[in-house]
Amino acid sequence: STQTVELSMVNYLWPSLTVLLNSTAMRGARGFARALPGAAVATVGVMLAIGGDAGLDAGVVAADISSNPLPFALTLAAALAWASYSVVTPRITNGKDATPYFMIGVAAVFWVMFATSGAPVPQSMPSIGSILALLAAMGSIAAGYACWNHGLLFGNVSRMALASYAAPFLSVVASSIILGLALPGLFWAGVAFVVAGSLLNLLMGKRAESREKA
Repeated sequence: STQTVELSMVNYLWPSLTVLLNSTAMRGARGFARALPGAAVATVGVMLAIGGDAGLDAGVVAADISSNPLPFALTLAAALAWASYSVVTPRITNGKDATPYFMIGVAAVFWVMFATSGAPVPQSMPSIGSILALLAAMGSIAAGYACWNHGLLFGNVSRMALASYAAPFLSVVASSIILGLALPGLFWAGVAFVVAGSLLNLLMGKRAESREKA
């Protein structure tokens, strides 16, 4: 369970990576330097929200990474890939959305994996509740990808990247509701850090835009 929390923390580096990559793509090294303080503060907030109550220790995290590095490497690669995708997509797609093809491709891969895994075929139909839960999950995933891609193509990537810091907090809130858990004080401290980091990024971005106009 501890490594699951650690992997979640690595996974949720993608908002900060998106902010940094987008700032670098727009303004080069200066953009990266301006975005780094806010991204660092917001990342600390995400870490507090996800792992603060679990009592994670830096030494334990380092030991877990050294003893089992592959999951951490793959999770970091996924975070980098998603951030890169979010920054590159608006620049190369000319307003065209490839999300449907992505969904079809992922579905095909999953069916091939299932067919070749040797898993037993269910002997009975799932319950109505299970089917409804599956449909709800499918709808939320499809809507999430569709909305994100629409924002990338026709919106402001910088503001989307800052707003994406809400993702880990919404995840924690949803988990606490489902599991019936109270949110700890460190969660709200993490929220404060993320808000401060986002505001710092907005301030630095506005200053950069005003200097460019001048």
